[in-house]
Amino acid sequence: MIKILEGLLNALFCVRKKRRERKALVNNLLVCADEAVKVFVGQKGKYVDLVAKGEWIKKYEPLKITIDQTRRIKSFGVIQAFLDTYRTPEETRRRVNSSYIESELAICKEMFDHVEGRALDSYQRECIVKNEVNSLVIAGAGSGKTTVIVGKVKYLIKRLGYRPEELLILSFTNASAAELRHRIQKEIDRPTDVFTFHKLGKEIIAQTEGKQPCLTDIRLEDFIKTSAPQIVKEPYYLHLLNEYFMSYMKEYKSVHDFANQTEYRSYLADQRIRTLQNEDVLTFEEMFIADFLFTNGICYQIRPYIKTNRKKHRLRKKRMYKPMIYLPEYRIVIEHYSINDPDKICCRHVNEMRKLHTMYGLESVETYSYELLQGVLLHNLEQKLLDRKVKFSPMSPETIWGLISTKDNLQRFVSVAATFMTHMKANDMTVQELSRQNSKTDAYHQKRNQLFLNILAPIYYAYEEQLQTTKTIDFNDMINKAANYVQEGKLSKKYRYIIVDEYQDISVPRYRLIKSVKDVCHASLFCVGDDWQSIYRFAGSNINLFVGFEHFLGPTERSFIRTTYRFNSHLAAVSSHFVLKNKNQIKKQFLCSKDDSLPAIHFIYSVHKGDLTRRLTQVLKMVPSGNSVLLLGRYRDDIHSFLGSGLTLKQTGSGQTFISYARRPDMDIEFMTVHKSKGLQADVVFILNNSAGKFGFPSKMTDDSVMDLLIDRSEHYPYAEERRLFYVALTRAKARVYLLVDRNDKSVFVKELEEDMIKNPELRTKQHCPFCKLGVIERDTGSKGIVECCSNRPLCEYIKKI
Repeated sequence: MIKILEGLLNALFCVRKKRRERKALVNNLLVCADEAVKVFVGQKGKYVDLVAKGEWIKKYEPLKITIDQTRRIKSFGVIQAFLDTYRTPEETRRRVNSSYIESELAICKEMFDHVEGRALDSYQRECIVKNEVNSLVIAGAGSGKTTVIVGKVKYLIKRLGYRPEELLILSFTNASAAELRHRIQKEIDRPTDVFTFHKLGKEIIAQTEGKQPCLTDIRLEDFIKTSAPQIVKEPYYLHLLNEYFMSYMKEYKSVHDFANQTEYRSYLADQRIRTLQNEDVLTFEEMFIADFLFTNGICYQIRPYIKTNRKKHRLRKKRMYKPMIYLPEYRIVIEHYSINDPDKICCRHVNEMRKLHTMYGLESVETYSYELLQGVLLHNLEQKLLDRKVKFSPMSPETIWGLISTKDNLQRFVSVAATFMTHMKANDMTVQELSRQNSKTDAYHQKRNQLFLNILAPIYYAYEEQLQTTKTIDFNDMINKAANYVQEGKLSKKYRYIIVDEYQDISVPRYRLIKSVKDVCHASLFCVGDDWQSIYRFAGSNINLFVGFEHFLGPTERSFIRTTYRFNSHLAAVSSHFVLKNKNQIKKQFLCSKDDSLPAIHFIYSVHKGDLTRRLTQVLKMVPSGNSVLLLGRYRDDIHSFLGSGLTLKQTGSGQTFISYARRPDMDIEFMTVHKSKGLQADVVFILNNSAGKFGFPSKMTDDSVMDLLIDRSEHYPYAEERRLFYVALTRAKARVYLLVDRNDKSVFVKELEEDMIKNPELRTKQHCPFCKLGVIERDTGSKGIVECCSNRPLCEYIKKI
């Protein structure tokens, strides 16, 4: 009996002990949960940034696990509050921050009502007061990006108590840095430095080494142009150049790379494929084969009519036969078949063609697309022709080089090579590393890329040797070196906030430098930019660093400045629709401060380029007095074909180009390239070059797949950068933009805009003109009474009496 009582007492003691332990555990969990909730949401006037949210989740993960494992505890209010916060931290964060933002906006209303003489809009104010560790402000053309930076600096200094020397403000050019410095100083009445990356890199190196680094004055394109004649003297490199220029300069694409035949034919027409004898051909394969025959002294004809003595045949009655290429001396025809699989050679079409050749008494040679993709097309063709006793009389390599090294081909190679070397040095990669990376590509691109690398190697090594000889470094070397010094702890200044203007122009070395300073100083980062205006890839810019901001810099708050103060809703709708065809661009919607929706984009047509100057002057006569006028070209030389008819050129000592029009001496007309116009605006803008071809718009000189070795491109959209550049051109206009178009030489962009503005109702604001399809119907009162006429008058002559 005593043992039973002892057992019961022990059991009771254990139960009470467990109850005490559970009570202590519950009390402890209640205290911890309450503390966790207060840390996240309980402090008044606190902004919870994304980094803090992540750290909070990680810190209180053990608490969440313990609560989940503890029975009958979730009924406590404080526990439920913790679980709600933990399960939906972003929703809670936004709710807390909404209160903070509302409070800050009220406190800073007077400040934000007077920034650079105007009141900031709600989007600008909100992005300024968000106190994030990483902020990316995504702006649009004419949305006041620089004003936002001025406002942010004012807020940090006057509201949050930062000292100017604690702010690292970065811009990309001396002119933009000087302007930003002036505007900030004028606004806060305190000296505040604004750095270019060039200036920051030099300062860091000078502080570390005790002397300023000496930067090279060598221009890469000029260096490559002077190096090419030197490497041609060596037979090995002359052979490489000939092979690359003849077979790989234009990147091959087969019909299988397109969704349908229409897209393929459009692409081929856009490429303007011609042989060395200046013959127009229909396909790349036709050009490769014709040039191979020509450089080997074999007489050929392209698509000639061949007659047969037979009056009738089963396959093509009453039709003469046109082979792709005919060798009259040997009665041999060469036919190419777009077959990528060797197992599908014996298809119906090939068998029919073989029967046709037999009926005509012709000997045939067949080539296939898979041979080209495998890099053996011309080798196999040579063997097939030799087997048929065709005589070869090869040109000398020097003669071939003289034929293929045209100005256009050389400029194309120089442009691609300079861009490639810029990115190569920016990414701190060697030729050997790129060759290893190239092994991962398909057979065709592997051969093409390796040829390019083999040609580039001696030029690259000569450039590096020149830098060593002159004891200089280039920009990418300098920025990479400065970043390394920062990572080694050699930065003498302690920055708390980094502000970057025009972040869409960021390159890999610049990004490394920013990240190094940010990590070492534990600084917050505030970047402003517009991915739709990323147009400096040739100078090393990498749009992936903007679009994938979070991947490179961690948790980021994205804000949008949606109001444009430059143009109306029509221009906003058309230009946005145009640039967003590339799905890799960040989607954003414009709100326009101008409430009119009149058409802002107009086309000036002519059947030949010579007449476009006359039509340009017709419109210039009608430009209202006092309006600023800007002529834009894709290239610097575009203006020369528009001189005459009273238009003359004059250049200033500062490098500006102005146009005088004899009939409008009151008008200031400036010409510049689209690249140079970025950040500028004018009432009326004329885009001069809307042609197809190599030097048209889009330019065929820029995009090249060899860049994929250096840039992990998430965008493979055709003319992606040229599309953004065209968007920049369109959005320089405050009132109207005119596109001067040769009807017989329309660029793909013009065709797109025409189709978009006709087919898409959301891009039309009024009834379109039934005559030109592009203007809109307006009413006017004249000698004939009230009439309907086209907004494109006098260029469109539509008129109808009402």
